[in-house]
Amino acid sequence: MVSVAMLMVYFCLDIVGKNWKYTKDNKIFRWTLGLWIAVPAFLSPFWQLPAIIKNILAMAGNLVLTPIAIFILMYFINKSKYVKEYTASITRNIILALTLLFALFVTVYQAILMFG
Repeated sequence: MVSVAMLMVYFCLDIVGKNWKYTKDNKIFRWTLGLWIAVPAFLSPFWQLPAIIKNILAMAGNLVLTPIAIFILMYFINKSKYVKEYTASITRNIILALTLLFALFVTVYQAILMFG
């Protein structure tokens, strides 16, 4: 969950043009990461649901966030502005694309089973 939160911080800060690099003095990064972790943690006690339903919702959340995290990873790993000469090779992009397609397939398949 922390790695997904960090990816979301990188993506959100990059979208608004802020410094997204993880350094000791980057307060906006630390605050944003703290919010991505703390807000769900603070909200969870107010869910008036049985524990099993909370677990199912958490798993469904991970199911939905996985394709988003893979997409964000693909976005950053292909930007030479961020990774300089270490941008992803064609092979790595193919593997990431296949992983993204698999994650999307699993998400859509599970949604169809759940709602269909």
